[in-house]
Amino acid sequence: MKLTETQHKNIINYLIGEGLEYKEFIDEMTDHFIDSIEAKMGEGMSFFYALEETGNAFKNEIYYPFPLKLFPRIGLKAMEKRFYESKKREIDADLKVNFKTSFFSIPNVLVLCYIGLVHYFLREESSLQDIWLIYAWMLPSFLTFTYLRIAVKEPMDNVGGIGWLFASKQRRVRSVHLNLLMYVNGSKWLGWFNVLVIPLHYFRKYDYVPAYFYFYSMLFIITITLLVQVQAIKMIPKVNKLLGY
Repeated sequence: MKLTETQHKNIINYLIGEGLEYKEFIDEMTDHFIDSIEAKMGEGMSFFYALEETGNAFKNEIYYPFPLKLFPRIGLKAMEKRFYESKKREIDADLKVNFKTSFFSIPNVLVLCYIGLVHYFLREESSLQDIWLIYAWMLPSFLTFTYLRIAVKEPMDNVGGIGWLFASKQRRVRSVHLNLLMYVNGSKWLGWFNVLVIPLHYFRKYDYVPAYFYFYSMLFIITITLLVQVQAIKMIPKVNKLLGY
């Protein structure tokens, strides 16, 4: 028995109501639900009972995203988390391969030239060195994010942002591919480096660390951040293709 368009929408709403948030996984589970529900309805079961029965088949699924078995994901959320983590491992593998095979590509050479210029102009200790090193780290990140907003075909609001936080459940469905692109460009590295840069800045300010240690630590952080952002830019065509553009 073929499902109607309304029943199809009911399945999607059910999955979103279960807390699923990634379009690719929702699409995959929608196909599975349709096959299961059509089979059950063919045996005389009602649509909503078949929907509930199909959903209940995943209630025992469990996934622990954190060590020590903290904050487990249950049911469909557990399956989605496994799906997301598998995609993330693919992204991480691609990054490692790209770092090994294209380190001396033109974009990476430009990054090294930029680091050389930062070193040349800021190598002399001064009262402005600290803040200019932070600017040298932040400016390319803002430029990269601006470029991502232009080059990626899907609206960036589908990844996150203030509007996303206050959007409806249906509106908060987003792309796992876009989310992982932003994971590479932002939170994967900049989040951790924020944790390092802020105390490092104050350690330098109050002379807990020598000037040369702060200077070369910042150069290292700037270099790694930019090299990762180069990889994020290289991934844009692949992401656009996965999104169907």
